[in-house]
Amino acid sequence: MSQRILHVCETVPGGPASYLRELLPLQFSRFGRANIALVMPAEHAQYIGDVPLEHVYLWTRRGRDVPSFLSLARRLWSAIVTFRPDVVHIHSTYAGVIGRIVCAIHPHRCVVVYCSHGWSFSMDASALHRAGFKLIERTLSAVTDGIVNISDFEARLAAEAGIPIRMQRTILNGINDLREPDPGRKSTGYPIRLLFVGRHDPQKGLDILLDAMRRVAGGRVTLDVVGGAQVSASRFEVDGKSPVHFTGWLDREEVFRRIAAADAVVMPSRWEGFGLVAIEAFRAGVPVLASKRGALPEIVTDGDTGYLFEPDPESLLACIGRLDKSDLIRMGHNARAVFLQKYTARRMSFELGDFYAELTAKRRFKPVNVETEKV
Repeated sequence: MSQRILHVCETVPGGPASYLRELLPLQFSRFGRANIALVMPAEHAQYIGDVPLEHVYLWTRRGRDVPSFLSLARRLWSAIVTFRPDVVHIHSTYAGVIGRIVCAIHPHRCVVVYCSHGWSFSMDASALHRAGFKLIERTLSAVTDGIVNISDFEARLAAEAGIPIRMQRTILNGINDLREPDPGRKSTGYPIRLLFVGRHDPQKGLDILLDAMRRVAGGRVTLDVVGGAQVSASRFEVDGKSPVHFTGWLDREEVFRRIAAADAVVMPSRWEGFGLVAIEAFRAGVPVLASKRGALPEIVTDGDTGYLFEPDPESLLACIGRLDKSDLIRMGHNARAVFLQKYTARRMSFELGDFYAELTAKRRFKPVNVETEKV
């Protein structure tokens, strides 16, 4: 059954951008391009610019302030009037708050699906902050038809926060396959080439990785760091002999090429709702060194598709010290097999479409009152 799906974003860079770039083309195939629409900030349009949407509703975002939130609310209201969706799929916390309030009071009735892309109450914040977000999420679940968790870890957090289990569905993130990796491309010689991809902020743990790298024996390991520089990197490159190279942000194709060329990808995150970079590495047949935090231990199997470590420099240094090229090549083959089994975008798209259908059927089903039907 064809459905009209309206996706809603308060911000696009990061998880939502990666998610939508993989998902939307597959939804075009299943539901028809004319039946897919997106509400998003005008300033973020470039992040999904090559996805040919027919219906895009842009709004003005100046930051996370009242005028911006009102702009989102007004644009979503008008998009619902114009597009008349069967399903409104809302992405991330702030869109989840504004979007569900708008849908609750809008006269057009539709199924409301929400994905946090990482619960706000799982972040490294004060207890008061986490308690406040738990209360908000529990309250808004009353006007939500379905909640998508991107990992089993996220599902456990939601249940512990008191969000009704009956409305939840775990649908693991997925990405499209690009091409079969070349199994013979890896050299068994040194140095071992490590790669970090992500924002340079406390969540991603780049400082942990850089502290560990300063203590690695020279010549054995190199590290490329791809991403935005919110943490100053200059002190780690005081001379031209540093094994760490900062690239800044790169386009998607170049990031994929760097991942494929690496011997291992490192994810020293302090918290992680899923960890998309991990499955991008698996797709390329590259193992992952990951912290024992968030959803990463359910993606990476220690000794089989990578290694797990505590998110501190000493534990990571010990992990790096045990790396062997032959083991990394073996684990890369295993990682590729796991990707094909569990993390393809096609699997994600089908599971999500089936969830839409189940929720729509429930909303449309109205039990017959036997007494009123008697003649």
